[in-house]
Order: sequence, then C-alpha cells, then structure tokens
Amino acid sequence: VTPGGGEDGHKLVSTYLSGLQALEQLPNSATRQTFHSLVLCGPEMPLSQQVQLQQQAATCPNITFRSFTNNLRSCIKAADVVVSMGGYNTVTEILSLRKSAVVVPRIQPSQEQLIRATRFTQRDWVSMIHPERMSEQSLMNAVLGQLSTPELKISDIDFNGLSNITHCLNELISPTALSKCALLMSLLV
Repeated sequence: VTPGGGEDGHKLVSTYLSGLQALEQLPNSATRQTFHSLVLCGPEMPLSQQVQLQQQAATCPNITFRSFTNNLRSCIKAADVVVSMGGYNTVTEILSLRKSAVVVPRIQPSQEQLIRATRFTQRDWVSMIHPERMSEQSLMNAVLGQLSTPELKISDIDFNGLSNITHCLNELISPTALSKCALLMSLLV
C-alpha cells in the first residue's frame, strides 16, 4: 500500500487497515492466514497521521509498516497487488512491472489522477475506486479481486519513451523535414 508522497494519503491507508481488521473478523477467513501487507505512509505524510496509522496497523495481522522506502520499485516488484493513489510515477512503476493494482486517485485540487486512473481502468490495466465511493468493503473486495487476477498482459504500452523522443527529434531535424518546413514557411509568408 503506497499513497505516493503521502501528504493526502491518510484516508487510503486508514481504510485499508480497517479493511484488514474487518477481514480478520470474518469467520473461517482463508485470507487471514495468507494475506501479508507492506504499508508505506510516504515521506510527506504528517507525523501525527503516521503515528495514528502505526497504532492502527499494530492491531492488524501480518503487516509490515514503514514511513518510507528509498526502493519503492523493489517493493512493487515483490507485491502480488499494489494499492495506491494515482500519481504518475507510482502508476508507471506498477504498469512497467506488470502488477495488478487497485488505484484510488486524488480528485482535489485537480482531476489529473482521476483522469489517468479512469483511462487505465478502461484498458483493464488497473482496478479503480473513486475516492468518494471508497469504503473498507469496496477496497478489500477490489484487492481480493485483483489477487485472483493473473499477471497483467500489458503489450500495448511502449515504455521506450526516451528512445522514441530521440527518434522523433531526429526526424524533425532531418534535412528533408527542415526543407519541408522552409517550404511551408515560404508559402505562409
């Protein structure tokens, strides 16, 4: 579980921990014995919220709680399912490692994360819960659903952006392209 930087991730982490506690209360729950979680608060989460979440996490079974990691990629790589907000860097890491994910995007002050998560959900790359509809039950149902989903087959994402940009720039500054631009400019003048 990672809320990215964490400055506004308290609700996501708290809801996840409440969901774990609710799963523990279910009679004969098979998930109790096999469900292990790593929860990261993020370096920008206020200390008072981190302390509150750490106390809440102490009542949950099979949990590792950390404020921060400097190697999020390894944590994501080791995960079966990642629960996160919809930040660009985190979601890109999740997709590049082809991991199942439940994304609860931020909707304030901008809708950037919501737009990203919606588009990725439409392509079946992630499972999204709108933050206004997130509850411990909806979050746990989504996590359990993703646990039963095989590894993502993301073949239509090109993660070679740098080499693609280099190729496009080379085409733009080629003599042929430059002469076409000069011709176009002369027609406009």
